[in-house]
Amino acid sequence: MSTMSDKQSVVSRGQLTPGGQAIKFASVAFVVGGLGVLGSVVAHQIDAVRFSFSYLFAFALASSVVLGALFFVLIQHLAAAGWSVTVRRVAELFAAGAPALLVLVIPLLALQPNIYHWYGEHGDDHHAPAGDSHDAAVHQDQGKAAMAAGGHGGAEHGHTPEHALHEALLESKSSYLNRTGFTLRAVVYVAFWAWLGVFLLRASRRQDQDRDAKTSARLQRLSAPLLIFFGLTLTFAAFDWLMALEPTWYSTIFGVYYFAGAAMAIHALLIVSTLSLKRFGFLGEAVNVEHYHDLGKLMFAFMCFWTYAAFSQLMLMWYASIPEELTYYALRWRGTNWSFLSMLLIVGHFAAPFILLMSRVVKRKLVLLGFGASWLLFMHVADMYWFVMPHAQGWESISWFDLVALMAVLGVYLGVVALWASRSLLVPIGDPRLSRSLGFENL
Repeated sequence: MSTMSDKQSVVSRGQLTPGGQAIKFASVAFVVGGLGVLGSVVAHQIDAVRFSFSYLFAFALASSVVLGALFFVLIQHLAAAGWSVTVRRVAELFAAGAPALLVLVIPLLALQPNIYHWYGEHGDDHHAPAGDSHDAAVHQDQGKAAMAAGGHGGAEHGHTPEHALHEALLESKSSYLNRTGFTLRAVVYVAFWAWLGVFLLRASRRQDQDRDAKTSARLQRLSAPLLIFFGLTLTFAAFDWLMALEPTWYSTIFGVYYFAGAAMAIHALLIVSTLSLKRFGFLGEAVNVEHYHDLGKLMFAFMCFWTYAAFSQLMLMWYASIPEELTYYALRWRGTNWSFLSMLLIVGHFAAPFILLMSRVVKRKLVLLGFGASWLLFMHVADMYWFVMPHAQGWESISWFDLVALMAVLGVYLGVVALWASRSLLVPIGDPRLSRSLGFENL
């Protein structure tokens, strides 16, 4: 059995403060973000509606990373987990990037009219750039739409029973789906996430200095109520930003669906990022194969949970066979590209990684585990794209608009994360459970 001094020396053999390297990474990230902003301005001038959906996709992706990181840190504190101490700081850094969302949410709020049918006065067609549960396409210049339900193609808004019912549904939701409510709720969401991410990191860094065990006990007590509010904000953000793209469609499990993808993604990102840090000489032996084994198990578990949530939502709607519910999936099976992406998610987000990652051997073979984690991160990006882009009517292929939006959003977000990393140790050396993490072994 290793002594405490032996375990501490394991940490000391790695460089724990990225310092200048993190500053360089932040500089590159901000340059990429700046180029993305310039490209976004050009894209917005070319086609404001199409770019608006690209931006929502990028923002939803960055938000899922922040939410996954916040969940990981809170649940480790709540469980008083010992195994995860040496990987928790990296998750704290990703969570502390949440203040970037305070800036990144501003374009989303400005682009509301281009994205959401219910924006502005209900039934005002020039506020409806994208199809909803009954609209296959909206022509903003003429104020006409081809109604998908009931075969009333080419009918003008307000001249069909289906449209009258649709407008009645929107009117009944107007107390929730309105520009003021959307804006206020979005500010509350990102402000809470920003405060929480910074609070968790600062508390952990302060413990690096004072080595006060009471900090761990305090964070454990606070984690339960914070997780409740976290769950509420995540769920309603998923409703507001993604489910409201089709405002007459219902799914009580949609927040769980979004959460499952975010939770899987953060475990995949922790695997990829810590492997990269070790490759550049950081972390030493503080994160070893035992930690990767557990991260791999959790990534695998949340991948299965994502599949369970996705299948449960689909199965119940298919079984009920209510047209208003099936429109969400009909939209994603219409056209060659969306049906291909739907099949890719079935195979690539579950079936193939399920077979690859099930084995204990793979979870302890870091090359294979890193490949599996990288693949699932790619599939998470595809999942976020699948959430948003089918609503950008008339566009069924990837555009450079998507790339510049990702560059802008992720560049700014990762730049903020790197700035925090430049002033932080990569391992919380003041945590009283550090020795348990350094000596952790899977049975």
